[in-house]
Amino acid sequence: MASLQDRMIRAAKLDVQLYEEVEADQGAMAQAMTVVILSALAAGVGSTNVGLLGMVIGMIGALIGWYVWAFLTYFIGTKFLAEPQTRADHRELLRTKERGAPVALSGVRFEGSRMHSITVLGLLGILPAILSNPSASEAQDGQEVRYRNPVVFARTHLDAAGAVTDQSKLWVMEDDGSGLRQLTIGGAYDDHPSFFADQRHVLYSEFPNGMLNRGDVAKLIRLDIYTGEREVVHEVAGYALHHSSISPLGDDLIVYARDAEGRHSEWLGLPPRDRELPTVASNGVAVSDEGVIFMHEPRQDSPRRVALVRIDGTGLGSRMTFLTDMEALHRRPAISPDGRWLAWQTNGFSIDDEIYLAELDGSNPRNLTSSPGNDGHPWFSRDGAWIVFESDRTGEGQRRNGCDARRHCEIWKVHVATGETVQLTYGGGRYASTRPRM
Repeated sequence: MASLQDRMIRAAKLDVQLYEEVEADQGAMAQAMTVVILSALAAGVGSTNVGLLGMVIGMIGALIGWYVWAFLTYFIGTKFLAEPQTRADHRELLRTKERGAPVALSGVRFEGSRMHSITVLGLLGILPAILSNPSASEAQDGQEVRYRNPVVFARTHLDAAGAVTDQSKLWVMEDDGSGLRQLTIGGAYDDHPSFFADQRHVLYSEFPNGMLNRGDVAKLIRLDIYTGEREVVHEVAGYALHHSSISPLGDDLIVYARDAEGRHSEWLGLPPRDRELPTVASNGVAVSDEGVIFMHEPRQDSPRRVALVRIDGTGLGSRMTFLTDMEALHRRPAISPDGRWLAWQTNGFSIDDEIYLAELDGSNPRNLTSSPGNDGHPWFSRDGAWIVFESDRTGEGQRRNGCDARRHCEIWKVHVATGETVQLTYGGGRYASTRPRM
């Protein structure tokens, strides 16, 4: 748990990521109560006529008001103003309501006894946003969030007991974790998002029946992260199109899976220039208009044994090059924007899954993450300096075979040159955050 002092400073700086962090942190209730008491004390210090008794009464009144206001906001927001994506309980609001107090505390010298009025006015803008949409607390009223280096990712939504309430939904945030917003709602399973070069439009797969079922149907969707406008990019009757990746080397270099009951295939490009890869392949990323690096799993072994392979050319002239061995589970390749580097997820060198970096031909591999827990789904930033990834390192009871959609999966980033790691999401067991792309 973050320290009280750190969180008060971040609240005073209007750090929007803090609200989601505190909302999810069920151990933050004592901190919340402390801040409310400090706010009441600050109001008393700023006044010259309340006396010691008045300060005590003020503290008791602040605690009662804190609870009543949070409960009323919860009740009205969830019973009368609820939208389909609304999820809240009054404990979450108790934790987030007090975050307006440090802003007021920072101005105690000037505001004095008007402190509570300022705090309440600030909360009036904060709390309805939290209730109407878990992501809306990141935006100011009437202002559209604009991103410099957006990260799009998927989230599984969970209730307090850990049961799934919403399958994979798309979210977006800035590369420092700010500006967090939910992009998709409804009953569909929204799979493997990937940014176009404009960093405004996202390509993803939509399974309408709410689960990733390769025997079902699914189409590729292009989504505007600012307007919400959707466009069907590709669909094939009777097939599920999924696990799409847009190469950082060009928007036309799109690789995706095309499945029907009993048949799997990997495709490069969209019609009319699309073609099927002539081998067993999945989770591919294109390195040219005739070259793809992909997962190669010719047999269903247990434990799984998967190699990363590069294929170049078409037809009889095509050739395959193995970039890793096939003695472990090597998967989810990503390439750098300059086309020089390969990153991937593997359990070939340790018990847990780690992110490895090598030259594009697989030579000189090195571990980027080296942390207990499972790290996976790497993807390079647009300048190639960072890699975003998913990790369950902050959770308890990590299991092998990747992070997947377990309760404590979060989005992190690692600096390629220095190895510095930064946590970007704080789901607190209420969200499993996976599959980040930039």
